[in-house]
Amino acid sequence: MKKIVLACFWNQETNCGDKSYIETFCELIRQYSSDVSVSLCDFYARPQGEASFEPGHKEKTTFKERIANLLPRFLFKWIRNFRKYRRIRKYYEKKLEGADALIIPGGGLIEYSSWRDYYLLMEMLEDICSRRGIPVFLNSLGYVENEDPAFWIQRWGGVLNAPCVKHFTCRDNLPFFQKLTDKVSQVPCMACLAKETLGIHSESRADNNTVGIGLMRYDCYSDYGNGIDKAFVVNYYVDVIVELRRLGYNVALFSVGVMRDHIMGDEILRCMQERQISREGVNLLPRPVKVRTLLEQIAQFRGILTVRTHSAYAAFSLNVPAVMIYFGTRGWSGKSNEFMKMVGRPENAICCDNVSPAELAAKFKKAMDEGWNQEVRREKRQLSWRNFVAIMDKIGIKQDPGSNLSVEVFGE
Repeated sequence: MKKIVLACFWNQETNCGDKSYIETFCELIRQYSSDVSVSLCDFYARPQGEASFEPGHKEKTTFKERIANLLPRFLFKWIRNFRKYRRIRKYYEKKLEGADALIIPGGGLIEYSSWRDYYLLMEMLEDICSRRGIPVFLNSLGYVENEDPAFWIQRWGGVLNAPCVKHFTCRDNLPFFQKLTDKVSQVPCMACLAKETLGIHSESRADNNTVGIGLMRYDCYSDYGNGIDKAFVVNYYVDVIVELRRLGYNVALFSVGVMRDHIMGDEILRCMQERQISREGVNLLPRPVKVRTLLEQIAQFRGILTVRTHSAYAAFSLNVPAVMIYFGTRGWSGKSNEFMKMVGRPENAICCDNVSPAELAAKFKKAMDEGWNQEVRREKRQLSWRNFVAIMDKIGIKQDPGSNLSVEVFGE
């Protein structure tokens, strides 16, 4: 039996959107072959279990940490990082014991900021794999454009061109990756196969008048230098809800499970109350803690208005129309535009800087009436399936004769 290790953000991860492509990949392997075991390797070596979140809660400072705080900042940071990466490497070495392949199943790993150290984690994983002769497969990786320093781009170039990398596909921004390597092709995220793989049933939406609004923490835009405050974002959402209600839709607020996203739902409802706007026909859905719950929530909508990329991927898989919105021109704008361009609906990525709530509601209604481009949807989903099969072939895994998976399964 072959052992495949999937490196991803999993343990204590609350983002069910991100977990959707991981769970889909794992389930595809299980349905494809009974001669494979799959082990999940958390990028940050976090212990298993759910993450806890208590607003205002602060961890107690240990005696060692109080002593360390007396050190010069640069020395404290060096010691802390040394211990952190030594612990992570030991975890990786144990997880990769006896592995026949390492797969990175997807995600927007290639994103620069002062605290994201994904390239260091990848270098560590590849070093272990190179020493042990374990092939590495990079699947549908995403790039978020920012002010990328030259050293960071060079390091990622080294990661993508490492001899142990036997397969590399990107999720978006193909021209960027082509500057770093000549062995890349663009393939949609595995989450586009979630409906059939995870067995999610979606009803006909012809008579459905409930639309979903995907929640997102208000400071996601300022992370990339876009100066947008909380009050503006909350009031904009409220105004969009008012316009959708005027068009006759019920509105359900939903999140991908991230607590800071979900709290925005309470903020929006509170703002409606303060502005004395009726909340009739508007509700906040329970925060999903499982991928299936998120997918089932999205499956019930006539369409979704969202920011999160993987909620849009979920909608794409479920054949639920989607519009992606963003503010500012940095960070999230790239992911939104790239996704909608790839799936044949570039007009459904909307910058709201100069779009009124009434205009956005009208654009959303038009997008729901038109739906996805079904020819492109079929093509992209089947491309994702063929890419999965190519990875299995390179690892040497044959499909079980009794497996029901085929390219036709994803041809809806």
